[in-house]
Amino acid sequence: MLRWIVSKQFGLAIPGTIMVLAVMSVLGVALWSIGHTERVQVDRLEKSVQAHFLARSGVEIVADHFAESANAKNISSYLGKTSEPTEMGAGEFTVNLSVVAEEGVTSTSPRVLVRSTGVVGGVSRVVQAELAVSRFPDDAAILSEVLHTAGAAHSIVGSVIYDDLTGSGHIVYEGDPPEETMSYAEFIEGFGPLDPAEEYFKDKVFESKNQLDGETLRVGDLDGKDGYEVTGNVRIQNQGLTVELGTKENPQDMYLMVDDLTVRSEITIRGAGRLILCVRESFDGRGGFSTVLEPAEGAPDPFVVALVQTDADFALGPGNEFHGIVYGPTANLLDYGAAGNEPTLLRGVSIGKNTNVRGRMRVEHWDFDISDLIPRGFRIVRWRSQDD
Repeated sequence: MLRWIVSKQFGLAIPGTIMVLAVMSVLGVALWSIGHTERVQVDRLEKSVQAHFLARSGVEIVADHFAESANAKNISSYLGKTSEPTEMGAGEFTVNLSVVAEEGVTSTSPRVLVRSTGVVGGVSRVVQAELAVSRFPDDAAILSEVLHTAGAAHSIVGSVIYDDLTGSGHIVYEGDPPEETMSYAEFIEGFGPLDPAEEYFKDKVFESKNQLDGETLRVGDLDGKDGYEVTGNVRIQNQGLTVELGTKENPQDMYLMVDDLTVRSEITIRGAGRLILCVRESFDGRGGFSTVLEPAEGAPDPFVVALVQTDADFALGPGNEFHGIVYGPTANLLDYGAAGNEPTLLRGVSIGKNTNVRGRMRVEHWDFDISDLIPRGFRIVRWRSQDD
């Protein structure tokens, strides 16, 4: 009897067990499906995030490339084109460049749209940004507004741009003086202050030198470097300095970075190109200093671009002759001349917030190539959504 009862109860439990197992199986399948779906969604989200940052990296790589003045000049050759896929990490990206609102790249304020598509595991994201040319003057079209071009790309009217003019001296413009000299405030409003060393010298490679007096610096001796760096207090006393640049067919620049430089002799510049001088602390030319130009046959005159770093000083004395540009919009002081002596001659332009004229300063019209004087590059000015 007992065995029959147990067997009967066992037989009644089988359908219930089967039902429970079925319910558990359905729940298990449902839970697995939910988990699988979540894993797929999480995986897709991870790939989407990775693709977004890949696309953003593409935009930033392009922006960094065209931030360089030399590359910015060639941006028009990339417009309307899409790059080949660039592999990075677990995915790749492609980049397309186009003109924003059909505004030409020769404009003084061009806009270029960078559209970058990142792809990771079949998931793609698009990031867009607008690039605009930096506000720092660069080509003749922009510099003409600041440096008063006299109708030709290679001709500027000498001028002195300042915010605070001190001293008992006076400025005399020779040749064809500008009808109206741009003020420092107008210059800053149009182009913004610039510590020139940051832009001009940040990627340059230098060879170290201990002295400059009696030296001849040749572009051909640099062996892949851009110029020379002289630290500490250095004097060019009696023997002068000679700088040999390029040829008419291949003009080249010489970069010279100095801390404290005192010049009591001539700096002779030969060939075709420019001596680009960065003054980190002070330049003292109050003495026998003058620039002597010996251009290559058939080439325009070489000249000097003196970039005076923030809080540095630049001084020219009576009888000094300087050919080129003194560019120190954030310099501590640009100091010219001395009372009662022969004038300081500037053939070119001086741009400086604080300018002191102690005696007579003669500013003359001077012909030189003003194209590409100060680096221009493109900067990201606006990030755009994918739907813009």
